Amino acid sequence: MDYYTQEVPSPSSKPEFLRFCEVEEFRPFLRKLPELKFWNSCTICLFISIFCTFLSFLDVPVFWPILVMYFFLLFYVTMKRQISHMIKYRYLPFTYGKPRHQSNGMRF
Repeated sequence: MDYYTQEVPSPSSKPEFLRFCEVEEFRPFLRKLPELKFWNSCTICLFISIFCTFLSFLDVPVFWPILVMYFFLLFYVTMKRQISHMIKYRYLPFTYGKPRHQSNGMRF
């Protein structure tokens, strides 16, 4: 989830001369987890999962309704945490509802 989570800098991470500036400036959606590390970990997990399919002792029968309930439980817990984090730091990763700047008609 770190790939989708916005990195929130601490108040003391600003340089001294920027702490006095009260103007809110646009900050892009910065991620906690860099993209290269994300894809590397996904690739490693994929290869491990493919390797595990060839091991017979890992082939256990599973009752499918339990898997469905487990999926919904994990989804609920994860999204509850993410949405509370988004509300706490007041950001939306979507473009819907964000203020848009109007152009004055001049184009270069």
